[in-house]
Amino acid sequence: MIHSPTPFAYACRRVYIAAFLALPLLGSHTAASPGSPNTQPSPHLYRVFEATADRKTYGFIDAAGRIVVPPRFSGARDFSDGLALVWDSSGQFFLDSSGAIAFRVPAGCEWISNFSEGLCAINKGGRPEIDGVSAGVWGYLTRNGDVAIEARFSGPVDRPVGAFSEGRAAFTDNGKWGYIDLQGKVAIRPAFDEVRSFRDGVAPVRRDKKWFLVAPGGDVATEPRFDELLVFSEGLGAARVGKTVGFIRREGDWAFTLPASAQFGQAARFSDGLAAILLPMHGVAGAGESCPHCGLPVAGIRYGGKCPHCGFELVGPRRYGYVDRDGREVVEAVFNDARPFSEDLAAVQQKSGGPWGFIDRRGRFAITARFSSVDGNGFRAGLARVGIGRNDLGWNSYIDTRGRVVWSSRDGAD
Repeated sequence: MIHSPTPFAYACRRVYIAAFLALPLLGSHTAASPGSPNTQPSPHLYRVFEATADRKTYGFIDAAGRIVVPPRFSGARDFSDGLALVWDSSGQFFLDSSGAIAFRVPAGCEWISNFSEGLCAINKGGRPEIDGVSAGVWGYLTRNGDVAIEARFSGPVDRPVGAFSEGRAAFTDNGKWGYIDLQGKVAIRPAFDEVRSFRDGVAPVRRDKKWFLVAPGGDVATEPRFDELLVFSEGLGAARVGKTVGFIRREGDWAFTLPASAQFGQAARFSDGLAAILLPMHGVAGAGESCPHCGLPVAGIRYGGKCPHCGFELVGPRRYGYVDRDGREVVEAVFNDARPFSEDLAAVQQKSGGPWGFIDRRGRFAITARFSSVDGNGFRAGLARVGIGRNDLGWNSYIDTRGRVVWSSRDGAD
């Protein structure tokens, strides 16, 4: 199972690249999983598109909505680590934050990743496929396009190397995962069945059925006792032991645990001091609700109370809310879906299929729910990518932190 909470997106020379532009956020590596890059968006340019009846072209704007790179490329990625991949009929290029060409992708690169910590992964000699690339060898390039780490990594998985994070990148050898350093030397020998990215000086790794934390030098930081363990953020990591879920510190002790019925997804992480968690709703059972144990109606009974027919404890349906670093529910769990906070705002959806809006840290709507879709990265350097209009238009617009539209594409889907 691949869990990659931040995009470590790859592209080949063919149009297959487009399918990888919206990969999710946290980095994990199994027998078939890539890494995820760190994004450093300052100064930041934002990918936009214009579409006509027969073609779509991509370019970039600044935070004021001014066109810096006119839409002329047949494809483009978002900026990551100060560079963005673009391509047209003449080949692939990386642009810098001024819009100038940093370097042309060398011939023979079948796939290339986003940049992270000054390096990008490349595949040479592989066979591009619809959902990835097979065979070939992998290495890394510098921001100038020079070889940083010779292409020598290979394995039975599509992407046997990951993105660098805190000076370490995952790689696989003989079915096990380890880490290399920025010079390509083995920093932690391959000994794990699954690994995630380093954050806050530790990385979650799995051996057999248990997860634990390792330090950059390979020292074991915690006992192998966790059934699930996610990438750290702001000094805490989501964890599960049996039915107990919560967040742990880097030493492996619980910072806090959550109610027994709580759940966290693969993107559960702290951002701006808050984390989105699935928690049981408060209040009373509505009309038509029945006891999950005896099946009899329980309308009007308060969640947390007992079913009047069989005595079973009633638990409210799970909705997304936000907890602080002490585990306190500071934004009530009332949302169908929710994204991490960024720049003190978080995208939320109240009902399935309904519009998205942005709340503040108190849970109040700061930007009215009116968007058909939102980019999971939220606000970056003052702008957020959203969908306005039909759902099939995708992320066709950018708004500022006041909800004002600074750019809207004319048509098409992104």
